[in-house]
Amino acid sequence: MLPQCWGGGMGLLMFFGFVAYGSWIRPSWGRILGVLFCILSLFAIPIGTIVGVLGLIAYGRGSSLFGENRYESKILEDELKYRKKYKMG
Repeated sequence: MLPQCWGGGMGLLMFFGFVAYGSWIRPSWGRILGVLFCILSLFAIPIGTIVGVLGLIAYGRGSSLFGENRYESKILEDELKYRKKYKMG
């Protein structure tokens, strides 16, 4: 029989997996889970606080990257290549 703390750890690991998967495929629920993860990480002082704040800023600015009307990866890659080619910000 596994210790009780392993159950909580496994649940947390599954939550992190869902957050990573949702951030990778970028549905609207992925952004919600990402924001929730960032809020929870704010309590892990000091590194978690830094990660949480930066994550909240990134998720806040990246609303057009999630959901049904999101920018596709190909469009973002083409834009990045264009900006690198012409040395734009």
